[in-house]
Amino acid sequence: MSEFNLNSARLAVLLYRYEDAEKYYSKAEEAFKTTPKYVVILLEQSALYGVNGEKYKQLNTLSKSLITHRSQNMTDSTSYTKTVLELGKLHTEMGRFERADELFSNYISDLESNETTEPEKLAVAYQSLGNQRYLLQNFKDADKYLTQARNLLIENGLQKTTEYASILNSLGALYEALANYKNAESNYRKALRISYEEESGLRIALATNLANILTRTDAQNDSILVLLNQ
Repeated sequence: MSEFNLNSARLAVLLYRYEDAEKYYSKAEEAFKTTPKYVVILLEQSALYGVNGEKYKQLNTLSKSLITHRSQNMTDSTSYTKTVLELGKLHTEMGRFERADELFSNYISDLESNETTEPEKLAVAYQSLGNQRYLLQNFKDADKYLTQARNLLIENGLQKTTEYASILNSLGALYEALANYKNAESNYRKALRISYEEESGLRIALATNLANILTRTDAQNDSILVLLNQ
């Protein structure tokens, strides 16, 4: 019955029957509470609440996921990383800035103290903290953490990765906010060249960001071509 409820919840999501999905997920959550699937269900529930705009339910679900990961010593897992980044982003969106700052800072400290931490994971953590500072209009700290993220990937020869392109996009947005359009354009272009090598939503966002910059700075530009070739 527990697998039935989980599969029914997933099917309901695919059919856009979100109210039914929520009911089935609640039943599945209770049934799988003591199993490894519990955090998977929590993250799927969180995504559902996000689609429905139910931020407080999403916040509660992600908090349960965070507690579960820590209590079960699952902090090296991909699902823990996803939980931290999504919860921190949600805290920021809801104006809970101190909570977001504490969450990201503790997460980064844990990663920095672990010699086996992959550079991509640490770079994404720096980027998340940089993006949070950007939203708070603390541009100095935003530049500090985003530059740290970029340099870490460069030092490890990871300039062809999606993570690197995403960090350049964040730097582009920062420079654009500071009216440093030359550096914004340079970062967007570098990131776009990387993202052309794979299919991703990031590529579309980059093309749009670059087109906006070019339209703002030069009436005769290649912004239309950028978008047409995204």
